[in-house]
Amino acid sequence: MRRIFSAFLFLWIMLLSIPFGEAAEQSTAAPAPAPLENREKPLRIALVPVVDRTGGWISRGEMDEILERMEQEIHVPLNETMHWVEHLPYTDVEYAFKDGLKSGRKKSIYADAIRSVSETVPADLVICAVVETHYQREFLSMNWDSSFMVESIASLSLYVYDKKSDKVKDYHASRWERDEYSLSIDVQALTMDALEEVLRDADIRSYIFPISKEQKKILEKAAERNE
Repeated sequence: MRRIFSAFLFLWIMLLSIPFGEAAEQSTAAPAPAPLENREKPLRIALVPVVDRTGGWISRGEMDEILERMEQEIHVPLNETMHWVEHLPYTDVEYAFKDGLKSGRKKSIYADAIRSVSETVPADLVICAVVETHYQREFLSMNWDSSFMVESIASLSLYVYDKKSDKVKDYHASRWERDEYSLSIDVQALTMDALEEVLRDADIRSYIFPISKEQKKILEKAAERNE
């Protein structure tokens, strides 16, 4: 009896595995999974090279440090695979910005220039940092110990143009220290501290994240893996 039942079960399984014609196979087949790709238009970001209004007091290396920090702020994990944002070439952005400066109004020259960049490149988000003061002097105090003193002054502005709202927002921060020399009151340290303030106020990441709820989950998981 058991042999008959086993044979019947085997025959039944074999019959189920045989397709009932091409039409039946197509109707019961599961849909193919969608390819892992970004179906949205990438957000085009233009990062303007740092503008020096200090009269040459800030070095190229110090400006590069500012630019590198701003690049970190707009970095999107997994973007090379998902293509959520597109970072526009510096050369194209710089040329468009310089052309915009020529036609900009004096009172709002940087706001006009980055708006022009958005139209010329074109870009959905334009970001520009302008260093206005970057000054440091060293001197000996008049006290009995004649200690080595430093006076450092730093100020900068950050301009952000969002094409979606068609608004330019600007943020400003400044620092001043006069004390015995230490790395914490070095002018570049003060400049970077001021940069952190304007980046925090501008909240540039809010323009980029979350791109979608699903993509936000992917980014959060990627961040957890990197910790």
